[in-house]
Amino acid sequence: FHRKISRLQFLNQVHRIPLGFGLRLWQKKRMGEKYLLLKVREEDRVQYFLERRGSGGVEDVNRFLECVFLKGSSERTVVSYGYDLLDFYTWLDGFNVELEKLTEYDLYQYIGYQKERGSAPKSINRRLATVTQYWRFCFGKDLPGGKYTMRPVSFYKGQNMKPNMGIQPQRRVKKLLRVKVPYKLQVPLSIDDVKIFLKGIKKYRDLAMVNLMLHCGLRSHEVLGLQNQNISILRRQILVRGKGDKERILFLPSYVLQILERYKDYERPKTSHDYFFVVLKGKNKGSPMTRAGLREVFRYRRKVSGVTSANPHRWRHTFAVDMIRSGVSVTTVQKLMGHEDINMTMNYVNLSPMDIREEYLRVCEGMKKKYE
Repeated sequence: FHRKISRLQFLNQVHRIPLGFGLRLWQKKRMGEKYLLLKVREEDRVQYFLERRGSGGVEDVNRFLECVFLKGSSERTVVSYGYDLLDFYTWLDGFNVELEKLTEYDLYQYIGYQKERGSAPKSINRRLATVTQYWRFCFGKDLPGGKYTMRPVSFYKGQNMKPNMGIQPQRRVKKLLRVKVPYKLQVPLSIDDVKIFLKGIKKYRDLAMVNLMLHCGLRSHEVLGLQNQNISILRRQILVRGKGDKERILFLPSYVLQILERYKDYERPKTSHDYFFVVLKGKNKGSPMTRAGLREVFRYRRKVSGVTSANPHRWRHTFAVDMIRSGVSVTTVQKLMGHEDINMTMNYVNLSPMDIREEYLRVCEGMKKKYE
């Protein structure tokens, strides 16, 4: 039945189609005053649609989201685009701006609208990038600058293309509208913080998830996406699917492997699915662990231990810094963390003030002996 109608017809009729026929309204993901983002499961595929209340789907947005999915982007990426465009269309309606006549100057007004609501600079830049890409998708050209715009000025910085050793000329890239993002030093967890946080964890499941982040550098969604078939006890390794479904193999220390085995043998109930980390009690016992469930685990442990900075990503950052402190090369850390660009790895391994202090004092002691 669902193959006989177009996806836009399906969107317009989704609230009238009964459950079944391979179609199921899964969840209303986000609701605005005039728009809502729908998550729809069609057979083994999840899709997202933006709908204008009482007027059906926003055709251009839904075509854009489908193309984003078809080109291979992850569900998380599609959701982010959907959220961004829901916010953008809410602003368009509120300020009576027509999409066809949108200019770069209008985006400054959009920036002001987001700042009034307290949006973070990184969130603003992501939405600006989404809107720019969406406008090019709709009209086949770049967003016009027009009057009263402050496009960043390009200037020559020299042959600084590291991968090409300055041999190839610099490529001219159009500067995009962005707001300044303040630099924040990401300080890893201290040894005492790690010990205090880990002390008192009673469930092998929770201990396993934390150790996979601390000793293997896994992201939170990589932990939740682990399946039984991805863990090889004999080879002492795991297969991790990172961003964009990129796979990498990580080796397990013996103590982490032991925790995983104990969780599987003593705590994990039998399930019909293959996800490794599951809910251990309640009406959802045996269901795959969700992001909300993972956040709740860390929220509870932060409250009990008093280590307020121990969010899931901070453990991954601590892993990277520990590797660098131990003398592991940056390129090896890059592979372990699943980064395509080594500059991304360098953002994770910035030295903490204590690292700088210890290194500086060590050199000063050597200088003192040298000049005595």
